[in-house]
Amino acid sequence: GDGKVYTAVVRTSAYEREGVEYHADFAAAGGGFCTARLPFSNFHAYRDGRRLSAAADVAELDRRDITGLAVGFFPQRNDPSKTTGEFYLSLAHIKAYRKRDEPEFVYISDAAVSRHHAYQMSTNVLGVAPGPAPADAASAEGAAADPVDESGDEAPADEGAAQAALPRLQQKLMGEQKLQQSGLTYFIVRPSQLEDRPGGTRRLAFSQGDPGDSPGSVSRADVAEVVVSSLLDPRACNVACTVTESSATPAAEQDISKLLEAMQPNRV
Repeated sequence: GDGKVYTAVVRTSAYEREGVEYHADFAAAGGGFCTARLPFSNFHAYRDGRRLSAAADVAELDRRDITGLAVGFFPQRNDPSKTTGEFYLSLAHIKAYRKRDEPEFVYISDAAVSRHHAYQMSTNVLGVAPGPAPADAASAEGAAADPVDESGDEAPADEGAAQAALPRLQQKLMGEQKLQQSGLTYFIVRPSQLEDRPGGTRRLAFSQGDPGDSPGSVSRADVAEVVVSSLLDPRACNVACTVTESSATPAAEQDISKLLEAMQPNRV
């Protein structure tokens, strides 16, 4: 976008009868993509570009009666000292969220994907000079064998494993993005290093964002328990989070629903 204010316009059958449509303004980020979330409660009734007052006795937006959706640019809703009438807005996708009581799709990803996502955004979308690839690129599937560089010398094990894991992480990332754009209600769990051992021996830790250089490990049994618990939990809807083990021994059976409650929906 270009940093200007744009307007989402929704029309219902009221537009044909009364010329009424519903507007919600949002600001576009300058120089890159951003996410604009517009609750239906933010849409207000307009006629001929003018907002209608409560005294006009116009019905609120009926989501069951939507007939059209558009994005408009109104210069008068922007700073006149910075607006010449020119504008530029690029849309990646538009998604409507349905109200669901539980996830429709649970996707098991990887704890390194969150860091890889930031790397991909900086290099592919924003055009920033790329830094080193994520150092923790090999997690859930384990490290690859030590590679040999073109000179015949062995490359450092951690760097080689990270580079070897990048194609797999790209596929994981693409899977997350496709799911988030699908319109389905989802739960994305990003386990740290998976291990074959009994579950329930350590307290689980849920987090969002970059897991750091040492995301830790987690048993496959614990990840399976998280997945099964999320299937009927409304707190898991549209949540993506990293799951690992803390050093603490659980004093009693953990409430996974309580851990999910602290997570923010729709956060990458």
